[in-house]
Amino acid sequence: MKQYKVLWLDDEHQTLESIIELAADAGIELIGVADAETGVQELNSQNMHYDAVILDGKFYRSGEEQGARALGNSAFVKVAGVLKEMKAQGKILPWFVLSGQPNFVLDQDDWIGEMTDSDFSGGKIFDKSKDEDVDALWQSIKDACDMLPDTRIRYQHRKVFEASSERYVPEASVPLMKVLRAIHEESKEFDDTEQFNQLRIVLEYMFRAANRHGLLHDKCISDKGVNLNQSGLFMSGKDCNVVGVKCAKTHFPNMVSHLVWDIIEITNSGSHSDDEEYGKLMLSSHRKSVGSPYLLFSLTYRLMDILIWFKSYVDENPDIDKNKDLWVSLTPVASGAWVPGFLSSVHANGWGTFIPDGSAESLSIPPKLVSDNGLSEGTRIQVITKPSPDGTKTFITDIKI
Repeated sequence: MKQYKVLWLDDEHQTLESIIELAADAGIELIGVADAETGVQELNSQNMHYDAVILDGKFYRSGEEQGARALGNSAFVKVAGVLKEMKAQGKILPWFVLSGQPNFVLDQDDWIGEMTDSDFSGGKIFDKSKDEDVDALWQSIKDACDMLPDTRIRYQHRKVFEASSERYVPEASVPLMKVLRAIHEESKEFDDTEQFNQLRIVLEYMFRAANRHGLLHDKCISDKGVNLNQSGLFMSGKDCNVVGVKCAKTHFPNMVSHLVWDIIEITNSGSHSDDEEYGKLMLSSHRKSVGSPYLLFSLTYRLMDILIWFKSYVDENPDIDKNKDLWVSLTPVASGAWVPGFLSSVHANGWGTFIPDGSAESLSIPPKLVSDNGLSEGTRIQVITKPSPDGTKTFITDIKI
């Protein structure tokens, strides 16, 4: 049975177990809050995880209020106003009124009419005291939700949105939904840079979540943001020479590591790379030449696989302190000083591979430096390095034998 998640604002929700059970039997999970202030906070932060909202006619404005005298219409009006604002911004949540207040049901105050629109169940008030009304409410909720594109997307991709819930990568739900909307609409006019950036943003959120769970070193995240290259290296068990750390355990399986690097490298063309304008042109040229959005689709589905893997990995490794015990400090490859090591290989294209002493992380030697110095495999050499402008790579600038 399809499961629907509904935010329920009612000051008595904790005592109405029968309503909760009836909703569960109908495939609806009710998440109860007692006041408008808490409800608005939940709507602002978690609206992507809800399918609909149920309001009592009269409930508290804040958690500090108590007693019958504090109950009034203002809490209802506040939440209804927020729902209408969300709709104006493109996020539609159907909402319904389930009230046990006799005067509210019978009188249906004049201001109710002002709140009536297509997302307010045609203005109908469902009565808690009538079994037929409660049953009709569950069906109305499901009918309304099934008409919403976001709900259809969320349930078609249920496992990935579970991975973007509060415990895992909660920030990912909004950018992920933006990309999936573009995919399901199959629009040929979407903004390449915007959509590819959404994928990159989701990956950054996943790495931030990995850091919260102790799976990613603090040094891979700075005030400037997530260093995707160093984060990918760390979780792949590789030396992170730029930030001077590595992990004693390889978190990413080989396939996940490949998927992550595909996304990092390709989305870099559509984001804030050093060659940003060239990257944008490259993506635009590709889309123009093939006339399809399938590159975006492909990367999106790869990212979804990564998020689903991440959820299971977090569940399997819940001990944050134990995860952090795997963090190892390195002596980074020095910039501007001679670094000893050896040439491990020379490739057909002329590039060489340099392995610094005491490090498993290799550096590439440009073909000109290889040929000018007459290098061959196994030669002991020393090199001078410098970081790239964005600090994500290390370049060899000089060699001596």
